[in-house]
Amino acid sequence: FSSLNSVADLAPFVLYSSEIQNAREEFRAQVVGSTSPVLSLLNLELEDGRFLSRMDGTTPYAVLGFDIAQALRKTGLSGNVGDRIKIKNTLFTIIGTLKNAVRGPTSIRPNEAVFIPLGHAQRTVVTRDLTGCIVRMQPEVHYSTATAEIEDHLGRVAPHLEVRVDSPVGFIEQMEAQMRLLAILLGAVGGISLIVGGFGVMNAMLASVSEQRLEIGIRRAIGAKRIDIRNQVLVESSILCLTGGALGFVIGVVATLLISYFAGWSWQFSWGSLGLGVLIAVAIGVFFGYYPARQASMLDPIVALRKG
Repeated sequence: FSSLNSVADLAPFVLYSSEIQNAREEFRAQVVGSTSPVLSLLNLELEDGRFLSRMDGTTPYAVLGFDIAQALRKTGLSGNVGDRIKIKNTLFTIIGTLKNAVRGPTSIRPNEAVFIPLGHAQRTVVTRDLTGCIVRMQPEVHYSTATAEIEDHLGRVAPHLEVRVDSPVGFIEQMEAQMRLLAILLGAVGGISLIVGGFGVMNAMLASVSEQRLEIGIRRAIGAKRIDIRNQVLVESSILCLTGGALGFVIGVVATLLISYFAGWSWQFSWGSLGLGVLIAVAIGVFFGYYPARQASMLDPIVALRKG
């Protein structure tokens, strides 16, 4: 792969599961045979000691993931640099430990893994076949271009291999496409809800205008203009929508807090969304309140007083 224009760095690896033993306890762990670039490719950080180097070859050295090191230290017998552990009946010297890490898109679980030299791992599992290879693309190369180049290269040098190339960029793009689709669906549902709610506001304001005929007639009789009556009804409809929006906001925030608390999720409040919600509520109140407001402003004061 190093000859490919789209590849910046790579780390082949062999992956298997094995028992890790010290003098007191036994732990099941993921064993990763790889090379030194895997440290940067997986964004791992050393807590103590050093990582694997190209000079280690088949030397029985091991670098412990965070969880494995913590579990071994609790026994009081091993888990620190310089201690020895047994993997598949072979004693390994611990040369480094890793900090707590976030699992990436690969099958490697860094916190639960023990990293050993690739040559020793291939000799241990009695095979030179690789489980996979982590590749970093050049910054200006798109993942689809790199994927095509890698597949073409492997198709020429090893036509019998079944190749699958996974890219976190591809996963992110798929997630973004799904999020856009979900946003469209939620927007459609929200739009329908706003329309239904708007008609509800319109009916409520029409009923309110019908009940306030006497008041409207009196205001018109003592000099109120049609625009004053219209503005009064528009303000009432806007306040009605804002009240409903505030109630929905409180319910939404409380529901989000409860769900996040029990599910262990993090959440972030957006002031921009709050402002947008206020503007939409006012717009719905003005739009759907305009017809009742116009009907109220068109009332004849004589007829309103007589029927009121």
